[in-house]
Amino acid sequence: MALHIREVGYETASGATYPVRPDEVRAHLMILASGGTMDLAPSFGDEPLAGDSDYSLVLYSPEPPPGTATAADRVRNRLLELVSRANAYQIVGVSGDTIWTDGRTVEAQPAFALGSTVFYDTSNCNGNGRWIRGVNGEEECTNSVGMLYHELAHSYHNNPGGVAEVEAQAITDENDLREALGLVLRDPERIEGGCGCPSDDCCIVASVALGSPFAREIQALRRFRDHVVRSTEGGRAFFDALHREYYAFSVDVCRVMVLHPQARSNVEVWLVRPLADSLQILRACAAGGAELQSKIESHVLSGQQPAAPADLESLILELCEGRVRGDILETLDEGTAEVLRILSLWLPHSPHVVWGLIRPLTIRLKLAGYVGDGEKMTRVALEQFSSWMSQMPIDYVRDATSAENWGVTLDTLLDAVVTNESLRQSCAHALAAEKEQGTGP
Repeated sequence: MALHIREVGYETASGATYPVRPDEVRAHLMILASGGTMDLAPSFGDEPLAGDSDYSLVLYSPEPPPGTATAADRVRNRLLELVSRANAYQIVGVSGDTIWTDGRTVEAQPAFALGSTVFYDTSNCNGNGRWIRGVNGEEECTNSVGMLYHELAHSYHNNPGGVAEVEAQAITDENDLREALGLVLRDPERIEGGCGCPSDDCCIVASVALGSPFAREIQALRRFRDHVVRSTEGGRAFFDALHREYYAFSVDVCRVMVLHPQARSNVEVWLVRPLADSLQILRACAAGGAELQSKIESHVLSGQQPAAPADLESLILELCEGRVRGDILETLDEGTAEVLRILSLWLPHSPHVVWGLIRPLTIRLKLAGYVGDGEKMTRVALEQFSSWMSQMPIDYVRDATSAENWGVTLDTLLDAVVTNESLRQSCAHALAAEKEQGTGP
């Protein structure tokens, strides 16, 4: 077994250190293990590498072994071949602020292979997305998983030919993954690309729970991320913090869902689908307008999940505090209980995840108590939105912004998120104290 994930900063020959993102590498390999379909094999995982704490060892032994009849099968089969080969392959997934030893940024050079070691940008142009040239001649989006698979193809073939020949071969393999994902194929004769393309990277838990990275709910999450959160400098800084917290535990949740179908179903019904509706409610509040009440009511009603525990809101709040009651666990299947234990361990240390994903969910659950009284539901929704905005964890945004631009950055973020003028003023007032703190001594 010979595929390894770099777990600690990679030290170069020149003495520089590349910061690494092993949790995101795990998530990307999980997508490859599914052949891009999110139909995951329970055999995928990793463990510490004996004798070398700098790396972990990738495990993958699907039964029966995948064939090559479909594009998804060929992706799975390639991963199995890499894992099973005698020689070792290392994967070094780096952050978006990495500068390679030759002075180039990851935006200019997102990935490369040096023999059996693959280096790639896990951030996909710092969340801005990357384009490649499609067979249709258009600029088509790619993602970090595609870049990883492309570079693994280079290491797998170790082709000594010219640049054009080597790239064409890697692109041919990359197109198996693109076909499995339902994307336009890449032109094997044109290797240009660059930053600036809406990314299809998204929540891996939602993708596994729903069985596809392109489900309606995931598209809603993706739109919220790209058109709201990532639309400003402050929003990008916030999302980077959320992203790092989320991937610290999301792969473990996915592994449990793969082994326990009931847990997968419960995560979908209790969390993923309601979360998509929750974010739509918040977007509706932020925009305001004449049809605000009908929009809120429609998303609250579509999010009704009678199969969920009656006290789901209390359960979620307890998880955020690191607690999960034994009497609740005793009523649940083994997999769902394990998911709750994972969340209780990580959510108390994940303030951006709690604010960006969990609090919206509890707001929708609260609004469900006002079904039948649309006016009160709307009033409570606006109050909850204002309270939610005032509790935004902005420390990471402050740290990523120069002191002289801190106030402007926060105002710009607020302008992008809240277009409802009266609500914007309310949110601005609630955040005023935080803004003064960020510009103080």
